[in-house]
Amino acid sequence: MLEIITFDYTDPNYKDWVLPYDYPCTYILENGKEVYVGETTNFVGRIKEHKQNKEEEKYHFKKVHVITGKTMDASVSHHYENLLSRLMLADQKFSFVGKQGGYSWNLYDRKNQFELCFDQLWFLLEEKGLVKSKDFKEIFNSLTFKYSPFVELNKEQEKTLASIAHVLDSKETLAHDKKYKSRPILIRGEAGTGKTLVAVVLFYYLRHHKNYQNLKIALVVPNPSMREALQLVFSQTKGLYKKDVISPSRLSYQKYDIIICDEAHKLRQNKNLFTYSNNFKNANKRLQLEDGNELDWILMQSKFQILFYDQKQIVSPTEIPYKVFEQIVKERYRGIRPIELKKQMRVQAGREYVNYIYRILYQRSLKKRKFKNYDLFLVASYSELEKIIR
Repeated sequence: MLEIITFDYTDPNYKDWVLPYDYPCTYILENGKEVYVGETTNFVGRIKEHKQNKEEEKYHFKKVHVITGKTMDASVSHHYENLLSRLMLADQKFSFVGKQGGYSWNLYDRKNQFELCFDQLWFLLEEKGLVKSKDFKEIFNSLTFKYSPFVELNKEQEKTLASIAHVLDSKETLAHDKKYKSRPILIRGEAGTGKTLVAVVLFYYLRHHKNYQNLKIALVVPNPSMREALQLVFSQTKGLYKKDVISPSRLSYQKYDIIICDEAHKLRQNKNLFTYSNNFKNANKRLQLEDGNELDWILMQSKFQILFYDQKQIVSPTEIPYKVFEQIVKERYRGIRPIELKKQMRVQAGREYVNYIYRILYQRSLKKRKFKNYDLFLVASYSELEKIIR
């Protein structure tokens, strides 16, 4: 969708430069040490202005990198200028010159789509050497994680971690107008994509990063058995503590700077709670909510929220339905900052196999298909399935 075109800024024939798309664009001027980020609807005309600017002569810019695409428009180019300015300033590979990006919270059509595109754009900038890469391998090579079960990350998971870190660094999810609320980062990933692994490594990264190590951070795990397992891992990992992994109800006692929630699709509402009902009501009472749910508690008790989510795994009436979940995060212009985690690790046949199984479960496919190294059985009863398994 997007590409980066690089020109020699010292080229005297710059007026002959042609972009593949005659649309608004975002651009980066750099000389190897200093960088300027801008956006324009008239690229060649803007370069002319830069060259005629006497104050900029001292920088001796060498290259200009243009971010363009057939789907770009003025809202996107302005949004990207803002994000790049803040992130490149935080990245510190270059000294930043000229104006620095302020905070932009303008809504526009396809905003979420272009935020996902921005995540991929950052990796193109890494390839061009314009930004530092966040090397999470340093975490895995540390003694603290050497003997932990949370070691292996694939490229997709590394990119997801980097995208989350970039969003936090830019503070782009915070509300910058009274009529808005802050946006949670929502990482969508199906079963088997490694959401829990990414959540744990993210927690470790934040706890040991100079910008976040003094903040109050917690990992919220709605599932009691998974919470117990992670508490054990944290208690055996240097620099992490059992108390870092909490239940949603613990949020009613104190506020946090950052909440990471694993399996946010398991967050509960006040329905079929049974023995948990009294604890649930007491938590709402402490937070002065009449009928809040566990998602309300997270949003109310934290500054930044990172939610790992898969609506296909909502299986109980106790769990917040997707439509209610969506309604809550969209209340008062909140919205979400989306990030996707796609690569399937548990299934060798990949997404095509997983999508086929979902089509069967949702009764959208009646045809039997064959997959390499997989035997697929369609059976009429559980007893027949048991015989096959045995």
